[in-house]
Amino acid sequence: MSTKIYTGFKLPQMSAQHLLDFCIVFREKAIIKRNEIIKRVFREDYYREKYWDLTMRANKVKKTMARDPIVDYSFELSLFPMKDKILGITFGDSGDLEKFFREQELVEDYYYQDQTDDFVEVSKDEWKQRKEDWEIALPGAGVPSHCSFCFTVLGYDLPTPDKIWGGKE
Repeated sequence: MSTKIYTGFKLPQMSAQHLLDFCIVFREKAIIKRNEIIKRVFREDYYREKYWDLTMRANKVKKTMARDPIVDYSFELSLFPMKDKILGITFGDSGDLEKFFREQELVEDYYYQDQTDDFVEVSKDEWKQRKEDWEIALPGAGVPSHCSFCFTVLGYDLPTPDKIWGGKE
């Protein structure tokens, strides 16, 4: 069985309170970013008119886990506290939110996969360390929700048009 952690990341060691604060601050930023994305994807009049239909589509994603990136802005973090760092994996369908998370101060890429040659941009020693770290973080079957703290940055609910564009006069 191969290991593929495409959205792995690393944070510096910090207290649980600081980690929670980091996540809460990122959530506030992510809400603003999600609303900017929605404004870019939808015209205001269309979003207002189709809000109920779009919400139903988002609810279907939540119930079935079917992919529908147009309405799925959910974003979650699985966090694995280690002795000297915090590893994490992101879960979400929005490439824009993923990229935005990676741009945050303190967040460092920490992907790993073992079914291919080492990557050129990562030294052999670093690759070996990543392998060891992820084996500790994801023991056995490697189900993240069984061995990590999970933080929901954004759920499946779409914001109302008034939360994005403000109320109509």
